[in-house]
Amino acid sequence: MPVWIITALSTGLVGSLHCLGMCGPLVLGLHGASGQRGAAGWMAKLAYHLSRVLAYALLGAVLGALGAGLALAGWQRALSIGAGLLILFMAARSGMLDRAQAWLSGVAARGLAPGMRKARRQGGWSGQAMAGFLNGFLPCGMVYVALAASAAMATPLQGALFMGLFGLGTLPAMLAVSLGGQWLGGKARGRLQPILRGWMLVLGLLLILRGVDLGIPYLSPDLPETVMTEADQVHCCSKPEE
Repeated sequence: MPVWIITALSTGLVGSLHCLGMCGPLVLGLHGASGQRGAAGWMAKLAYHLSRVLAYALLGAVLGALGAGLALAGWQRALSIGAGLLILFMAARSGMLDRAQAWLSGVAARGLAPGMRKARRQGGWSGQAMAGFLNGFLPCGMVYVALAASAAMATPLQGALFMGLFGLGTLPAMLAVSLGGQWLGGKARGRLQPILRGWMLVLGLLLILRGVDLGIPYLSPDLPETVMTEADQVHCCSKPEE
């Protein structure tokens, strides 16, 4: 199994510790407002979270397409290393990232507020699906981390798959919030910060290792631009047949 698949799921699982605090109150508010119970309630909650995963996948496709453009220009190695360095920077300056997220959240909330109000009025599983999809576009530090990694995938499909797997990795914790009605307070999130920063360091180093292009299968494989360069060298240096 490719390392990036495990990495995407692991990033979602670890990142969900952050989501429990940041998105938990919103999830509980929306699900509580729906007033649905039993099978209908389950369907509404599942529609919410799967729509959120779909939004992540669409964002991943966009970032993957941007990465593909850079890869075609021969910058795939630089892109992977740059994404890894960006994640390391975010891990080191998590406080600054939180402040930026708080400001962006206010801007995004005002922009998405009409859609959220419409989702509340609509109700049912379709209203929850709309709310979940819009939630996927709310600013989130761990989503930024995952998006940086999805850009390094350098194809729209792999970018979408990376973000989709990231979203699926958040499902266990977020479904637990939906069903159990609990989220992490500020003190609990503070105790979990070392775990989040530790995983960001691991992810950043993995992307840098991938960009270094050591020819190690799965972990640091030969990137297409390196293979093409080596092929060109062989072609240029080989003697023509007589």
